Amino acid sequence: SALLRQLETTARSGGARSVFVLPTRAADWFKQQGFVATTVEALPVTRKQIYNQQRNSQVLTKALG
Repeated sequence: SALLRQLETTARSGGARSVFVLPTRAADWFKQQGFVATTVEALPVTRKQIYNQQRNSQVLTKALG
């Protein structure tokens, strides 16, 4: 939880409006922290280009407010 809070603080200070995670496990924990499921299409272009379908990771995003 502390690491996630630090990530969000750092992202906000850098001007980010949202963050994403690509868990293969523990997706429920991230959802409890306010992340919502989305599609690969929601990823930034550079990350979408290297997304590995074989990893079978979920795409979760969280708006920073």
